[in-house]
Amino acid sequence: MEAPYPDPVPAAPPASAPPRRRGLRPRHMVALALLAVVGFFVMRTALDPYGDAEIVEVPHGNHSHFVPRDRNPEASISNFPTSAPGPDQCVTPDGPLGVRRGDACVRG
Repeated sequence: MEAPYPDPVPAAPPASAPPRRRGLRPRHMVALALLAVVGFFVMRTALDPYGDAEIVEVPHGNHSHFVPRDRNPEASISNFPTSAPGPDQCVTPDGPLGVRRGDACVRG
């Protein structure tokens, strides 16, 4: 005679079923790696906005100023040029354009 109600305990999986994998799946590892790479570049930019550039373009109202990496913090941003220096020119730490002599930028 059959029981009037189904068995409340589920049947065990067959012995041939593969064990359930634990840990990250390959696509999750790829997504995590991508997130880490993007995070690295975001943090690098946030912590060192100059990067390897000798000068950086700083927005100032409706125009931009070109400011050197070794800027004098007491110099006003308005002292710096609004156009990029030429191939033989450089921006001095105080603002005016100078001439490159070796590794130094000399007012010219």
